[in-house]
Amino acid sequence: MIANVGLRPSENWTNVPSQANESVDLKATDTSRNWPTAMSDHNEVVERISKQFEKKRFQVQTRENNLPAGAGRNDAIYRPDMIVWNSEGQIVSLVEVETSEGGKAVAGAAILADICMENEMAKGLQNTKPNLLLVFYQTSANLELAVKRLTALRPKTTHLRDIDALNEREALLKISELHTNC
Repeated sequence: MIANVGLRPSENWTNVPSQANESVDLKATDTSRNWPTAMSDHNEVVERISKQFEKKRFQVQTRENNLPAGAGRNDAIYRPDMIVWNSEGQIVSLVEVETSEGGKAVAGAAILADICMENEMAKGLQNTKPNLLLVFYQTSANLELAVKRLTALRPKTTHLRDIDALNEREALLKISELHTNC
C-alpha cells in the first residue's frame, strides 16, 4: 500500500513482473541516428521510460502527479511527468521529460522537486531522498545546458539524492540497472 496520501494508485498504475535477461531496445531510442522514432513526441518518451521502470517492478504514475501529497491540480507546487515508487511506498524517482531548453525549466524542476520532498519528509510521508531524472530527447545542446545549470544548483538541493540529466537512451539504460528496493 502506498503511504503517500493524495498520491494513490490509479488506472495508470501497473506492476509488471521483472523478466530475466530483459533488454532495452536501443534502436528505438537512439537519437544520434535517423531512426524513425528519433524525434518522438513527449508522450511516447514518457511511455517508454514508464515501461522501463515497470519492468523493474516499480510503481509508476503518469497522471495527476500533484506534489505535495494531497494537493489538487490548482494547489500543486510541482507536477512532474512521472512519480516512481518502490514496494515500500517511497518515492524513488521524479521524472521530467524535457522538450524545452535546459535552462529555466530544469532549474525550476530541481528547486520545486527539492521543496516538495522537504515537505514530504517533514510530514513523515517520505523517508528517503529520491532521484530527479531529467530526460532530454531533442538536442544535445539542451542537455549540455541542463548539466551546466544543475552543476551550479546541485549543492542547494538537499532533499534529492541525485539529479541526472540524460538523453533517452542513457535514461533507459540507467533504469534497466536499478534494483527495485532503491
